[in-house]
Amino acid sequence: MKAELAYYIDAMYEGKGIITYGLKLLCYYAFDEVCLKKVYARVYPYNHSSKKVLIKNGFQLEGVLRNDFRNGMGELCNIEYYGLLK
Repeated sequence: MKAELAYYIDAMYEGKGIITYGLKLLCYYAFDEVCLKKVYARVYPYNHSSKKVLIKNGFQLEGVLRNDFRNGMGELCNIEYYGLLK
């Protein structure tokens, strides 16, 4: 069993470690309480802050999903797929 995660933080609170810490707690809950086997996230390749948060929490880049997501302008974009196994 697996679950996808997503997160967002207001610019006023960026860079304070809130998402990094919250993701750590979420993964603990997902693996130890819900007994999931995998948690994953899909990230725009240019979203370096988000990728940094995932990597700090042990997520690994598993691949690139080409033309997987349509942005607000209707263009198809690549998405990087990060996963964390229990």
